[in-house]
Amino acid sequence: MQSLERSPSLSDRVTSSLLELIDSSELKPGDRLPSERELALGFKVSRTVIREAIRSLGAKGVLEVSSGSGARIVPVSPKTASDAFRLYVQSARAAEGKDGITYEHVDQVRELLEGAIAHLAAQKRTEAHLAEMHASIDAMREVQSLEEASRSDVLFHRTLAAATGNPLFALIYDSLDPILLEIRMKTLHADDRREHAAAEHERILECVSQQDAQGALQAMNEHLAISRSLWDH
Repeated sequence: MQSLERSPSLSDRVTSSLLELIDSSELKPGDRLPSERELALGFKVSRTVIREAIRSLGAKGVLEVSSGSGARIVPVSPKTASDAFRLYVQSARAAEGKDGITYEHVDQVRELLEGAIAHLAAQKRTEAHLAEMHASIDAMREVQSLEEASRSDVLFHRTLAAATGNPLFALIYDSLDPILLEIRMKTLHADDRREHAAAEHERILECVSQQDAQGALQAMNEHLAISRSLWDH
C-alpha cells in the first residue's frame, strides 16, 4: 500500500486506492479487508478516513460490512452487474441535458448489437431456445394487455441474446430492460403493429432455426428499421 499525503479528499483517494487493489486482483472477491488499524498504518491516515472509505465502498456495493467481522469484498455476479447498470440507465433516462439517455442512444446500441446477436444466435441456438422464441411469439398474439405483449416482445429478443451462448449479450439486454419495455409499449400501440411485429419475429426465427446467419442479420435489421420509423412518428 502506498502512503498518501493529507488533502481535503483523502478518503476519496483511499477509496480509489482500494479499488485499484481490487482491480489488480491483490484483493479478490470474497477476501476480507485488513483491519482498520492495518489499513490506517498502511496508508498513513487516520482510522476515521479508513471508515469513510469503507462506508463509501459499501454504498457502491463493492464491500459488505458486518459489525464485528470487518468488511468483505463482494463477489460480482452477472445479476449484480446487470442490476447496477439497470439502475444507471434508469437514473440517466430521467436526467436532462447531455447526461440523459434517449431513445436515440438505445437505438444506436441496438443497431450495433442486435444484428450481431441474430447472426451469432443462428449459429449457436439450441432447440430449447427455438421453443422459447416460438412461445414468446405466440404470447404476443394471444395476451390481452399491451404491457404483456410488450414483455413477450422483449422476451423474444432476450432469448435471442441468450441463444448466442455469450453471457455478455444477455447481461446487456437485461440491463436495458426498462427502456426496451418503454419502447415496446409505444411502438406496439400502433394499429396492427403487434401482428406485424410477431410476423417479423417469425422471419428472424425462421432464419435462426435454419442456421441462416446472414438471413437472420438482414431480417433483424429490417425489423429494427420498422421499429425505428414507428418511434420517430
